Amino acid sequence: MFVRTLVDRDFTLFYFDRHGSLADLVEAVRIYLDRGPTLKELFYFDTDAQFITPVQMRQIIPFASRAVALRGQGARTALLYGRDSLYGLGRIYKVLETRIARRPWTTEVFKDLGKANAWLDIPPPLVPDLIAAHNVPAGWTAFPFGRD
Repeated sequence: MFVRTLVDRDFTLFYFDRHGSLADLVEAVRIYLDRGPTLKELFYFDTDAQFITPVQMRQIIPFASRAVALRGQGARTALLYGRDSLYGLGRIYKVLETRIARRPWTTEVFKDLGKANAWLDIPPPLVPDLIAAHNVPAGWTAFPFGRD
């Protein structure tokens, strides 16, 4: 798991694989919000990402609601899922997120990286290049925060 912010593109990638847990996700969002969010976000849950239950998914909403005062109008959050079971959780999250009052961002759920990139207006090779650059060795659970 890693988080990478590209300031020049006002874009942050949250990449989750088998090394990231719910606790890592919550901590990553907390740190990200403390540092200042970007207008474009991609939460990419790869095919081997750990399963999060709908009950656990609700734990993320209080952290997301903190972003109301921090994110700019017209911000976009893309949720990308590599497995159908995780995609269903993304749909649940999107419904839960609608309960956040005055949120200045739009969230969409995707199964296809190309469609997520197009919706975020991100060049197609950017995300795979960031993932390749941060290939996490087996057994490594810490998530580095990169900011360019």
